[in-house]
Amino acid sequence: MFRLMGNKSKTPTHFYPMSMVSYDLCPPPDFVEAGVGEQRNVRYTPIGICIGDEVPNVGGAEKRHLFTEKAEEECMEGYTELLKGLGMESYIP
Repeated sequence: MFRLMGNKSKTPTHFYPMSMVSYDLCPPPDFVEAGVGEQRNVRYTPIGICIGDEVPNVGGAEKRHLFTEKAEEECMEGYTELLKGLGMESYIP
């Protein structure tokens, strides 16, 4: 969707993969209760954000999967790099 809007834009559009590790900072509750709002436990833990190099706009309309596969690959590389840097290798998929 964003790629399509970028292709139709009059100005050049740039896409950058972003990976973020923050689950342990504020994980979801153990169970869901009926009602409004939920209590969250915020923990002091390292978090990380990685902005990768620009993803080239590869493939035309019929090969849009090339762009999404490249973007996902770059994002996973950044995510793995973050997990290694934070000492959380056990979370690497």
